Amino acid sequence: MAKQEKIWGRKKYFNISYGMPSLTRGNGLEKLNSDFAVAINRGNTYYLHKKPLFGMLKFGLDWTVFDIAAAKYTVEESDFEDGGDIYKAEIGMQFGPSITINPVDFLKINVYFRYDPTFSVAYNQDSDFLMNYGSYFNTGLAASYKVISLGAEYRWGTTSYKIDEENQDWKVSGAYLYVSFRF
Repeated sequence: MAKQEKIWGRKKYFNISYGMPSLTRGNGLEKLNSDFAVAINRGNTYYLHKKPLFGMLKFGLDWTVFDIAAAKYTVEESDFEDGGDIYKAEIGMQFGPSITINPVDFLKINVYFRYDPTFSVAYNQDSDFLMNYGSYFNTGLAASYKVISLGAEYRWGTTSYKIDEENQDWKVSGAYLYVSFRF
């Protein structure tokens, strides 16, 4: 019983991520790949049952109370644009189901899907700050042994910005790799 508590007792997580997202803007502009992207988030898993099913499986709800991501994109000079950099940041909170399997010892494998309502901000040298709500989603997989986890997730979503009195949908999608600490 004490070993089960040590295995399943680490419900809080803190992730540090490096990403490779891409940005698709409206009006037929070219797709941009990020120069860099980073994210940090902190949350908790709430398991839906006390004892693991089959001695190794638990269903839960993940609630990431703090999620912040930032990325830089370089725009090449073209007929439509002057070039320059676009900086984009998202601040959100994620919520969704997860499945955790404990096949052996303290090793756990976690799969999740989360909805991520987000406040999104973008800036480039040609415009003011662009701000709006965006709907984002995350799905991922992590393997943890005691405190340390390694994981990968895929994030995607859309934010609509008003640029020159016209709405443009900016779509972000890409993979993130992360190191996680579970407490």
